Amino acid sequence: MRVEIIKSRQGLGYFAGDKPDLQEEKARELIDSGYAKSCDEKMESDLPEELPGRAALIKAGLFTKDQVLASKESLVDIKGIGEKLAGEIIEFLTA
Repeated sequence: MRVEIIKSRQGLGYFAGDKPDLQEEKARELIDSGYAKSCDEKMESDLPEELPGRAALIKAGLFTKDQVLASKESLVDIKGIGEKLAGEIIEFLTA
């Protein structure tokens, strides 16, 4: 989830104005505690439109082929992506 940091917090590693992509749980924690706000900016994606599971990948913060391939071991942790679909995604991107 993309957020904009409002104010820095000890141990956070981001500063006011930074717009990192964070795991949804961490992003919600920062938003709820007043350190960040949701950022509606859309990131560009180089994922092909016909890629199986593309919407789930983007919703999980994986916008590029490199990000998806680097996360191939944990794709099944993304809501809506099981082992079969994860295999199809990797096969599609490496073919």
